[in-house]
Amino acid sequence: MQERTRLSDDDVAVLTTAFPELPAEYFVYLRNVGWGEALSGRMVYSGPVLPQDVFGEALADSPLLLLGDDAQGYAFGYDPATKSFGEFSPTGTWQAWPPSATFGDYVGF
Repeated sequence: MQERTRLSDDDVAVLTTAFPELPAEYFVYLRNVGWGEALSGRMVYSGPVLPQDVFGEALADSPLLLLGDDAQGYAFGYDPATKSFGEFSPTGTWQAWPPSATFGDYVGF
């Protein structure tokens, strides 16, 4: 198992305040398990990342948030408008997952 870094309650409180639209299970994971490589082999970021920071200005107005990646060009994210998880392709195309998909489906628990 890879080493992960758990966020403190204060760190989680800051993220929760900054990103209240994210599901609670994401914050619980960061506090109890931590960011870094998940059991699935995918990376979980220490906090949300804007799509434009990875895919460029074409996604500057995107409301989506990146939460991790698979180290092969795909980025895992969340759409606050539809309250659904999904994935960005290496070219920045968003594909929503089924509404029943959870953060746990991504990290493998």
